[in-house]
Amino acid sequence: MIKYNTGQSKTIVSVLIFLILLILVIVGVIWYLKHPKENIVSNNPSPLTAETVEMKSTDLFTAKTDADKLPVGFPASIPVETKTVLVSNSKTYTDRSSPVTIYDVEYNTDKSASVKYTEYLNYMTKAGYVFSSKDILSPDGKDEKNHSLYATLGNNSLLVNISDLSGKTVVQLIYTEMK
Repeated sequence: MIKYNTGQSKTIVSVLIFLILLILVIVGVIWYLKHPKENIVSNNPSPLTAETVEMKSTDLFTAKTDADKLPVGFPASIPVETKTVLVSNSKTYTDRSSPVTIYDVEYNTDKSASVKYTEYLNYMTKAGYVFSSKDILSPDGKDEKNHSLYATLGNNSLLVNISDLSGKTVVQLIYTEMK
């Protein structure tokens, strides 16, 4: 029987641990090389698709009239206080079989959020919009507490969000037109 002193025993144990770890690393590398990345489950199973989006922003500084402050194609029937427009743009998804245009208009107003909510509720009701549920709104598309409305008119929809920011009321209109 071979006798080892304590120093030699520690060295042998250290070498054995190193060899075991080295073997585990080699086995892991071989496994990884034999199992390509496509076999690993992804948290995003659906691939992203590219779409052509035509974006147009209205130049609010060069607009000669209040109507020029709105994006081309935005329905003239939707009430907007055009003197204080902050954002005015459109995005058209042209690759779809039926192109979709999303208009985004935001403006400041001196009226309270409650007054603007009532104005848009009355406008949308008279214009024939059908109020319906949207994920973030109440089941009937009317959220008076948060001053939000969502309704459709034919294939098109109108989302109205009204908020108070730093003493000003900001109205955001998102109109989606399905052509």
